[in-house]
Amino acid sequence: MKEASNYYWVRVYDYNHERDQYEKGTMLDEFYLKDLIGGREEAKQTVRDKYCSETSTKLMFAKPKKEADGVYAIVMDSSKFFYDRFYSTINSHCFWCHKAIEGKASEFPRERISGDRCYLDQDNAFSDDGNTAFFCKYECKSHFIYE
Repeated sequence: MKEASNYYWVRVYDYNHERDQYEKGTMLDEFYLKDLIGGREEAKQTVRDKYCSETSTKLMFAKPKKEADGVYAIVMDSSKFFYDRFYSTINSHCFWCHKAIEGKASEFPRERISGDRCYLDQDNAFSDDGNTAFFCKYECKSHFIYE
């Protein structure tokens, strides 16, 4: 028997058949859930609880069929890696220009450091794995890579 995942990736869409018949719809929300021991059913209930009144009661967990409209959510198995990537924060310095950077780690460019490009004297610019450098902007990352 497969062990239940404790992490879920949720995407919520507004689907209008006339507007979105060949698409998923308009994404309204995207988030991750963790530490759910009740499995997918607990994840679905958590999604319902997040929204109020009519949206909560009419929320579907599959794209509406035929010519129907509505709000639906897709609940997918995920892992700690993706949860951390979406929610982890950093308070560090740009590996190239040393400007202070703070915020969601997923919003900053990063580069894996290994082999002859290892700069161990700048530990504060690395992520927890010790092999990833963060940059304040893509221009700094580009300078690092090509210089």
